[in-house]
Amino acid sequence: HASSNYYGYNVTKMCVTSCISPTFAWDGSRVCIDICPSSLVNSGYFGDPMTTPTRKCFLTCQTTGYYRDIAASRTCVQSCTYNTTYKTYKDPTTMSCEAVCSTYPQFLYADDNIKSC
Repeated sequence: HASSNYYGYNVTKMCVTSCISPTFAWDGSRVCIDICPSSLVNSGYFGDPMTTPTRKCFLTCQTTGYYRDIAASRTCVQSCTYNTTYKTYKDPTTMSCEAVCSTYPQFLYADDNIKSC
């Protein structure tokens, strides 16, 4: 279906207006994909699960208070990936989950208690 409102869903081979979890709508190819694409020129695309009516891939999270998390399959999350092997912090400067907090425009420091910069 050529309409800009539809995405191809590979599981059912159907045209859908909203991609089914855990997939996200990717405007680049008009299909539902498992992981939004990375990029050489920026941090790439991240799936925002809270966008309605369509779960889509965005350069920045559309949902207030959500952060781009590469470790969480390139999705937008409220809590960044933080475990014994991989610690990231919510960085309000970049709105991303960062292993090292931003130094520009101000120095930010990681806080393990709140898992935030």
